[in-house]
Amino acid sequence: IDIIQNYPEDGIWFVGLLFVARGERGQGLGSRLVDAICTHISKQGGRAARIAVADKNTRAIRFWERAGFSTLYSAKRERAQSTSLLLHVMERAL
Repeated sequence: IDIIQNYPEDGIWFVGLLFVARGERGQGLGSRLVDAICTHISKQGGRAARIAVADKNTRAIRFWERAGFSTLYSAKRERAQSTSLLLHVMERAL
């Protein structure tokens, strides 16, 4: 888990990474982690959690939607290999 407090603005906590080992997926662990993270953020005075998900990662997008996140906007990112990546920036209000 990687979380940045007050980014990109005060009250927003950005989840940079949440990884559940492949063999542990599908058992509700990820959902419980997200709920615990959001509870922690709220108790610390945060008003929302955000995450960026690659457009091609439809499984992750569905996971975050089920966890109460919705897309705020999409942004194209240029990568070093001269390829671009479309990201969905998603947020869950707390």
